[in-house]
Amino acid sequence: MNDIVDSSASITESAKSVSGEAENVSAATEKQAAGMKEIAASSRQLANLADNLKGVVSKFKL
Repeated sequence: MNDIVDSSASITESAKSVSGEAENVSAATEKQAAGMKEIAASSRQLANLADNLKGVVSKFKL
């Protein structure tokens, strides 16, 4: 009977550990998604700046 109780306690601890690690992975994924959104926004801004620069430079004649 003690073996069943010990096994059950071990399984419970393992489940808690897995649950905690899943939460860590979820948090890391959310941070990564936020970072990707920032990169996308920066890329769009850089593209706009490049277009503006192209327009300004096109006004110069050599």
